[in-house]
Amino acid sequence: MSELQENNSQNPAPENIPKEMVTNHYKVQFRPAEQICSASTRLQGLKKDEIVMVQTDHGLEPARVLAVVPLWPEPEQAKPIPMTVVRRATRDETTKFEKLGEMEHNAFRFCAKLIGKLNLPMNLVKVERYFNGGKIIFYFTAENRVDFRELVKNLVQEFRTRVEMRQIGVRHETKMVGGLGCCGRELCCSSFIQNFES
Repeated sequence: MSELQENNSQNPAPENIPKEMVTNHYKVQFRPAEQICSASTRLQGLKKDEIVMVQTDHGLEPARVLAVVPLWPEPEQAKPIPMTVVRRATRDETTKFEKLGEMEHNAFRFCAKLIGKLNLPMNLVKVERYFNGGKIIFYFTAENRVDFRELVKNLVQEFRTRVEMRQIGVRHETKMVGGLGCCGRELCCSSFIQNFES
């Protein structure tokens, strides 16, 4: 018996509880290779690979359902799951979600090229673009403090949105690249944060 089947068999549906009152738990992923996160919802019938909108600390973000694990109501002392699936993604949101990775990849290449051109002593690790387009975060490592004002100026001109340069420790780089960062969660790292309006 699979783990999914075991979870379902251990949490049978009480006949006296309406389906709309049941909290279902799912495993979701915001980007390929990122951490698989837990989310809950009272939506019924979500399927594997369906795109849903999840509430995060900076608004709704799309995520892919990886595992459908409906669990019936737990005791009040059970720890709440921090993320909530608000609704299914629309067709336009799903299309945009599928293109988000390519947009982040292009932003990474553009920034890396600028870093080389400006001869900045920093190593670009990852780029994260908010789904609503309100901000792009560039994660990097560096041995010392970096004056990246000219870099940020160019990035703002190119992407016409808020830009945040976030420095992470080297010990976090492998974790981040390996996919331990979860959307909506702050990393435990020191950072230089600069926000610039277009």
